[in-house]
Amino acid sequence: PLQVLQPKTIPKRSRMSQRKPQDPQVSRSLIKEIFSHFVKMPVARDTFKIVEKCTEKYFKQLSDDLEAYTNHAGRKTVEMADLEVLMRR
Repeated sequence: PLQVLQPKTIPKRSRMSQRKPQDPQVSRSLIKEIFSHFVKMPVARDTFKIVEKCTEKYFKQLSDDLEAYTNHAGRKTVEMADLEVLMRR
């Protein structure tokens, strides 16, 4: 006697669980273009990786400091004065 085979159900994976949230980043091409403009000489590829990492850390620190200045002033919007104070320091 033949038995009817039942199809196996495969649980669907949600797309959200597969993706890791990423922080916004400055594009690599922009970093490379700006850095190359100021260096004015050939730069090794591995050097650009370090420059990217340093740039990312710089902007992360900059944004954290601007957020702290704005919170300290009791505002929810970063103003030009906050950036000017930060750049003077």
